[in-house]
Amino acid sequence: MTAKDLCLQVSKTLGADGGLYYSLEFAGPGVRSLSLESRMVIPNSMAEIGVKNAYLPPDQSVFNFLERRTGIPREKIEAQAIFPDDGATYTAEYDLQLDQLEPLVACPHSVDNVQPLAAVAGQHVDMAFIGTCTNGRLEDLAAAAQVLRGQTVHTGTRLLVIPASNQVYLEALQEGYLQVFIEAGASIGVPGCGPCMGNHLGIPAFGEVVISSANRNFKGRMGQPEASIYLAAPAVVAASAIAGSISAPGESAAHAAPDRPAMRLKSRSLVGNRSIKRSTGLVTEDGLLSIENISLVRHTKATHSQGADESTSGGKVWKYGHNVNTDQIFPGKYTYTLTTPEDIAAHALEDLDPLFAEFVRPGDVIFGGSNFGCGSSREQAVTCLKYNGVGVLVSGSFARIFYRNAVNQGVAAIICPEAVAVARPGDPVQVDLVNGLIHLPAGDFAFPAFPPNVRAILEAGGLVEYTKKARSLE
Repeated sequence: MTAKDLCLQVSKTLGADGGLYYSLEFAGPGVRSLSLESRMVIPNSMAEIGVKNAYLPPDQSVFNFLERRTGIPREKIEAQAIFPDDGATYTAEYDLQLDQLEPLVACPHSVDNVQPLAAVAGQHVDMAFIGTCTNGRLEDLAAAAQVLRGQTVHTGTRLLVIPASNQVYLEALQEGYLQVFIEAGASIGVPGCGPCMGNHLGIPAFGEVVISSANRNFKGRMGQPEASIYLAAPAVVAASAIAGSISAPGESAAHAAPDRPAMRLKSRSLVGNRSIKRSTGLVTEDGLLSIENISLVRHTKATHSQGADESTSGGKVWKYGHNVNTDQIFPGKYTYTLTTPEDIAAHALEDLDPLFAEFVRPGDVIFGGSNFGCGSSREQAVTCLKYNGVGVLVSGSFARIFYRNAVNQGVAAIICPEAVAVARPGDPVQVDLVNGLIHLPAGDFAFPAFPPNVRAILEAGGLVEYTKKARSLE
């Protein structure tokens, strides 16, 4: 069992939207048994189920680590530590027995589509990827190197390894792990964001299958919407690279079982979030409702939107499904290459709805199912809509980071599942932000009016403009 398997189990238990508007607290003897590097995997991965934050109470291992890194005496660090209040109450509590967890794999195209490794063993893989901020630390590279030592990557599979940082890169070099990878036939990439978000070395080709140690596997995440991405622990990724198919370490007759230290833990408790069932029946299987009745009329688009600074926004409905992720809204491969509003706007919803960027007009409103904007936190997922004139979004729920980004960009993110349920693609729609009303052919739907501070940010066109205005009045 690894921290990766633990995170996949939590994703499976709570669902891809199970953490919306909640915080997760991890506690128990299992947490204290984990190395610090393993603990780091947990809060990083919990972003995938929409949590506000994930928290692990610090202990002496944490204090000693911070003392070494900062030079601040451990006593001072410990005195400033934050712990749960005595008698704190929780929405729900979950107990997970770590010694009973089996190796797990998240299957395409969602982090909560989790299966036992045995259920997907034998699935052909074209590419194996070890790295990312989630599982590219020294401990992860060590586990992969143990599996790969003396072995060779399958002739039909390529293996890419990217250390999480320059420090990890140097330490892996000193420990001889990079030599193991190179001798096995792997390619070593420079630290930083790469194929995980569809950039740099390692973007899969059309129809390829990838097994990765990254934190998310939404469609299009690695830069190719027609690729299938599986997620697993680094040792499993390494074993799969050797076999050319999804495999557990030591299962292939072609290589001996590695002498790996056990990671069996007594128990641990997951305290905090409640499980939210994913809704069904609102959208088609691929998450996209029919858009055939939308008026496809060419128009001259504004180069940027005024955001939500008008009291009433009106246009037509564009409607999509549950768990629309930020890679579908704005492909990650463009994050560092497109900088102008015109270029960013041109690729909005490219992997989800190729017609959107050409035929959307200022004032149109996007409707989505639950957990809209899940996944990576890039701001372009909001600005690409704003630059197309979309100043209002209506959804059953929003991923927390996306919601905050929307407000910061002056785009009103409205939670109104009743309106979402009856809105049809192409419907005329008006949104009254002052009075909290959505006008649709099916009727009027009320939503809680934005509080004054949020309303002020929206009216200013975003947090930056709001801040500039406030300073000018000082």
